[in-house]
Parts: sequence; C-alpha cells; structure tokens
Amino acid sequence: MKDLERLLNPEKRFLEYQDYLIDLIASSYHKNFKDLIATRIKDAFYFFDSIPDVTYQFIKKFNPNIKNLIKYYLLNKNYKLSKIIAESLVNNKYYYPYVKKFLNISDKYFKKNKNVILGLNFEAFSNEYKVILQNPNLHENIKEIIRTSREGYLEKCKSIGLEPITDENKIQNYLDFKEMQENFIKKYIIIASSFGESIIEKLNIKNYSFSNSIESIVSKIVYIDNCTAITYSAWTTQNKRQVILSLPVLKNHLQMCLDICALHELVHISENELYSIFHWNYSEKYKIFNEFRTQEKTLKLFSKLRQDNIHIFDQDNNDDNTYESAYDKFITLINPLLDNYRELIDYCAITNKVSPIYKNLGRENFDNYCKSLSTLFNEVMYISKLLNKEDKINISTEFYNTQIEKMKTYSKRNTIK
Repeated sequence: MKDLERLLNPEKRFLEYQDYLIDLIASSYHKNFKDLIATRIKDAFYFFDSIPDVTYQFIKKFNPNIKNLIKYYLLNKNYKLSKIIAESLVNNKYYYPYVKKFLNISDKYFKKNKNVILGLNFEAFSNEYKVILQNPNLHENIKEIIRTSREGYLEKCKSIGLEPITDENKIQNYLDFKEMQENFIKKYIIIASSFGESIIEKLNIKNYSFSNSIESIVSKIVYIDNCTAITYSAWTTQNKRQVILSLPVLKNHLQMCLDICALHELVHISENELYSIFHWNYSEKYKIFNEFRTQEKTLKLFSKLRQDNIHIFDQDNNDDNTYESAYDKFITLINPLLDNYRELIDYCAITNKVSPIYKNLGRENFDNYCKSLSTLFNEVMYISKLLNKEDKINISTEFYNTQIEKMKTYSKRNTIK
C-alpha cells in the first residue's frame, strides 16, 4: 500500500522530500551555493502525471477504487477519442498525400501496399548514417549493421515494385515533415481532450504567462516519448524562463530507478540560469559533456540517497535493478578530467561561467574535447537504433585521455591559474 501511494500521489511524495533533496544536491557543491540551489529547485514546476490510458490501466490493475475507475475511464475514453480524431485528420489530409507525392505513387498503389510503405525505414539512407559510414575511426562491424538495414529497406521496396529513395536530402525533408505532423497530433490532443485541459489549468493556476502557445508547451511536457524524464524551459511574457520538470511516474514505474532520473533532472535545475552560454540548454557544443558530468554526479548522489535508506518513487524492497542511462557508458571518458578539475567545472556549471575553464584548460582544447564527445555520443545513439538489446558497443578511452592530457598540460602554465 505504501508503494502504491507514492505512485498515485507523486507530487505529494516529492514535496515531502524536497528539502532533503536540496540538502543532498547542495552537498556536492560549495556551501555558498545552497541558497541558490534551493531557490532554483523551489521555483521550478513539476509535472508527474502520465497520459490517461497509462493511469487508467494502472488503477484498474492495482487500485480498483470505483470512484477512481470511473473518473479515469471517462478521462481515458475522451483522450482516446481525441487521439483517433487527430490521427485520422492528419493522416488522411496531410501525411498520406505527402507520402504518395514523396514516392510518386497512385492512390490505388498506396492502398494496396500501405502497410509495407508505412513500415519502410527511410532513415537507413539518412545523412546521419551516411556520416557514420564515412567515419574512418568507426569499427567495421558497426558499419555493417547500417548496411544490413539499408539492404532490408531496398528489399522491401523491391518486394512491392517501388523505386527506392536514397537521396539523403529528400529523406530528411520526409523525416522533418513526419515529425511536424506527429507534433501537430500531440498538440491537437492537448487542445481537444479534457486531460489536456486539466494540465493547462494546472499551469494557469500558477499564473504562468508564456510567450509560446500553452498547448505547445503542455504537449512537450506530456509527450516525452522514449525519455523517462525531461527538464523543459519555457519563456514567459516577462522574458523570464520557467523551468518545468516532466517525470511521468506511472508510465515509468516498472523501469525502476525513477529516483536516479529525478536526481539527474534536479541537478540540471540546480544549475539552471538565464542566458548561460555554458548551460546545457543553451550551448549545444557543451550539452553532451554536461549530460555526462550530470549523470556522474547523479550516480554519486543516488548512492548517498540509498545509504540514507531513502526511496522517493522507487519501491523500498527493490534496489536490484539493471537500469542504465544512455550516458552511463560514457562516464569513463570524463572521469580523468573530473578527477583533476571537479571543483572548477562544478563552479562554472552552477555560476554559468565558462571563462575559468577557458583560462585553465584552454578554449580550443576544451571545445575540441566536447565536440569529440558529442560526435561519439550521436554516432552511438544513431547506431543503437539498429542494435539488438544484447549487442554491446565497446568505447576506447585512449583518444579522449590524450585530449585531457592536453588540457592538463595547458593548466600547468605559470601565467594563468
């Protein structure tokens, strides 16, 4: 019952532990930053809801209270109806006509081969995979996975007598259009469903006035797709940035380690500041490096959390999990840098200043290092889409350690400290 309550009332659970979490996170920085961290965490908006069909199925299985069942049955029914209408509207009016034009095929041909056509993996010939194939430092086995995916795409086209499209520019246009239609569907559901209205009402109660449409913002914090949690920043009409954490607890409760996900995002929020060139949300070239160091810090904080026998969203009796974030396997690439410059990097992250890093490590050195990490991470992520769960990617640390040695050599200069 205790575990059920924390899942059904995640916001209440979070507020119970908010002060503890502030103390925990602040302990990993200089003591002067505790008040700043507390302000940033308390000023953020937290969204823990899952979409109605997930909530309804959970309540139906674990908490069959008739009042809750009726409430979420009606909410889910309305939500699903909005989804059906949105998908039908977009697919028939925009997406299907675009696909037919994109492939230069007739209505009759499309209807006959619809399932195959909609299942075609156009991305196999995207520019991202082309770049990976041209990378001389990437193992041939990885390239073979992409080639196999391409062969599968070509074979499917051949099976229905379709001329395959392999031009990466055309394919990118298709992928962009498809994403745009999917985003339209999400926004429509938010506008049309009572669930969407309830989330908008939550934001309105807090008197947030945003520059972008509130429906667009809500669709982004509701539909986080393959992520477990995200921190989203929205601009208000007063030209200030409101930070919103989305962590749909019921959707992810079976994955376990929701506490790790929450801690990771809270570290981001602790370091969140307006107009920061170093901050993860504004500087694309430092974003991946900062994700790696955020996850490294998160794992240390999580260890302390469990030492204190604290379980916020996770079950008390289940610490035996195999959870691994997308960033975990890359932490070994940044550990030698953090071992030597942790205080400097933490200071720059929380004050949102990058110049001390430039002065101590060299701007070109640091930029090249971060760029290399981003390139590797993006390649691995694209490749991972094609891998089976049991497939592993081995990452060599040698090149990145060499780059760190350049930064350490630079920092030993007598002119600047």
